Amino acid sequence: MFHAYGINIESDFDLSLVGVLPAEKIGLKEGDLVIERRKKLPKVDKFFDNQTYVDSNSGFYFRKNLAFFEFISGRVIRIHPYKKTIDLDFIRVLLNYPIACIMFQRGLFTLHASAVLYSGKVYMFCGQAMSGKSSIAAKFIKCGARLITEDSAILKIDENKVSIVPSYPFIKLSAETNESIGFCDNNGVELPADKNGRRGYKLDVDQFSRKSLKVDYCFYLDWCRNTNKIEKEPLKNQYQRLLQASLNIYPLSKEKEKLIFSSTLNFLKNVKTLRYVRQKKLTSLENVIEQVESIKFS
Repeated sequence: MFHAYGINIESDFDLSLVGVLPAEKIGLKEGDLVIERRKKLPKVDKFFDNQTYVDSNSGFYFRKNLAFFEFISGRVIRIHPYKKTIDLDFIRVLLNYPIACIMFQRGLFTLHASAVLYSGKVYMFCGQAMSGKSSIAAKFIKCGARLITEDSAILKIDENKVSIVPSYPFIKLSAETNESIGFCDNNGVELPADKNGRRGYKLDVDQFSRKSLKVDYCFYLDWCRNTNKIEKEPLKNQYQRLLQASLNIYPLSKEKEKLIFSSTLNFLKNVKTLRYVRQKKLTSLENVIEQVESIKFS
């Protein structure tokens, strides 16, 4: 039994490899989610790498040479692994997109974003792969922030508040980023399943927040050639941004479109949102915190 993303998890796999707390440390007695291992492999000839489908009752995710994941009514993740040895990298993959799918089935809103708790405020950094989400989060952590999530943001949204649940104390960084900000003295853990060649770093207890928290700010991340700036965007652009960052938008059914539309409107009503444009070089991290803190909202 383990605890992550605000739920109790009965798992056939050892989730503590990435810092998830086991049951005996937090007094869990009953699981909200079951993660089970199946030995018989389904036929996967018709699937392509990273193919996925999810609706409110069922879904799947195919990761070539890693596993076939099935999602059942927000209660069960059934896994058919292609590897005999289940390592840290496998658990990391399991606790990102597959968990986002199961949380979507539970009615939560899921975004591709990192988030930190800094000076009593929650900052989210939203964007596509390689947009700098993890690097910015690492810079904040180096300056005293606590990580909430590094890749998959799971949000509880109602008319008056947007809350984010904590994921697990682990972050992926390139060797160059780690060296530039002095994040960690060791070289981290190799992550063969990470297509961008980053390495993994497990965080200390005081570098991770284990509480669900209200989201205060969200920054949409963009690269540019010659400037660093933070600016407001029209509402229609912000709506499109959130759709692009949604982890479970496809395939887009009428039911899913209605849920995402409602969640997005409530998100924009309760969270201060801005576009953050930076130069694509490591020196842009040097003043990232000062830039974010300097923003004044009307």
